[in-house]
Amino acid sequence: MVLNDASQQALLKTCTKDSFYINILRNQVHGLCQNILGDQIWILWQKEIEVIADFVYFFLTTVRGSQTLGEEYVCTIQVDATKRKIPSKLQRLLQVLLHCTSPYCIEKLLQHFEHNTLQLEGLASSHKIKLVVLFRFLFKIIPVFHHAHLILFYIQGVYVNLSKRIAGVKHIIIRPRDDTEHDAGTFRWLAILGGTQIFCKLISLILEARKEMLNKTETELSIVDSSAVEATETNKCMLCLDVVRDITTTVCGHMFCWKCLIDWCSVKSECPACREICPPSRVVRLHHYYPT
Repeated sequence: MVLNDASQQALLKTCTKDSFYINILRNQVHGLCQNILGDQIWILWQKEIEVIADFVYFFLTTVRGSQTLGEEYVCTIQVDATKRKIPSKLQRLLQVLLHCTSPYCIEKLLQHFEHNTLQLEGLASSHKIKLVVLFRFLFKIIPVFHHAHLILFYIQGVYVNLSKRIAGVKHIIIRPRDDTEHDAGTFRWLAILGGTQIFCKLISLILEARKEMLNKTETELSIVDSSAVEATETNKCMLCLDVVRDITTTVCGHMFCWKCLIDWCSVKSECPACREICPPSRVVRLHHYYPT
């Protein structure tokens, strides 16, 4: 039997199916950790829990040399760049680590730089603003790079994930190709539309960063480092037990961090303090409000 390169349709189906099962695993792990650790600790470590759940899924499949559920559904297998043998264990482990941990690590690194910049003594306030705006711009531009790689996939038809490109892992299909899997015209149009979208997004981000740079007074208020404020009972978030950042209120008037409250209400549509019904669509972000 002739083994052909996996088509773009097959690779996208593989990713979609894997994402479906990963979300199921995430929800189960979230529920387990919430019951065991409690709500406050679960909120604090939610990102880390998702990273661990993703790694467990790919460790039990890819790292161990088995097909993922998505690959099994579409009948594809992973091979190295030569397409003559399966990737080495080191390649598979590198691919999984990059795929599961790199977005999380980059986000934490940029947050660390932003925090340290605000804590620097002897640095002019205007310079702090410029550095923080730069870090926020880099954080917002990360999805643009992922989108650009997806466009490259639409054009080339290989390496659906950036982690696979870096590790040199490809896919071949172990069944006859369908007739519909040979048509690449649709993906060329998707590449054109995606390129236009990236261009507009970059222009929007640049204009947004420029506006934030010019409006220094407003920006300085918005980037006040909450860790520099003394944590008191009046300005402490009940969920993360830290100073409230991006203050957000529920319909019943209780205030929390924006991220903490949205993460909570996405799972439980109720106020963490009084259990009043509060879906995510009804929480209100309070701009330029700082409790004393």
